[in-house]
Amino acid sequence: MDDWIDEHGLLDRELIFVVMEGKEADKVAFESNLGIIVFGNDVKELEEQILAQVRHFFQGKYRGKIHILEFFDTFLEV
Repeated sequence: MDDWIDEHGLLDRELIFVVMEGKEADKVAFESNLGIIVFGNDVKELEEQILAQVRHFFQGKYRGKIHILEFFDTFLEV
């Protein structure tokens, strides 16, 4: 895995996690390029889980930025 990570220049690139509401109001965040998915009850828990999974995936070597995007849908009824 180390060679693949190094070869693709992933150690210093920005990771983008998109947050969505899951079933029963839980939250799910995913980074689609690497397939990292985390679950949490709130944003603070998601942040902790994201950091833990990124450290695990990169074996503690990642030094880039992590961007967490959370979208809020607005529904209008006509």
